[in-house]
Amino acid sequence: MTFTSTYHDIVPGRRIVYSSRLAAEGRHAKVSVTTVEFLPDGPGCRPVLT
Repeated sequence: MTFTSTYHDIVPGRRIVYSSRLAAEGRHAKVSVTTVEFLPDGPGCRPVLT
């Protein structure tokens, strides 16, 4: 199995957007797009994955 990711948008301290591709034996299996937002939460942050 091969798993590759590409980062499309990085906003320091706020957001990361990336896509991922999964292949098995050279055949496409799955593609996903993920957004990770970092929301203020007290003295730290709360990551939210969409």
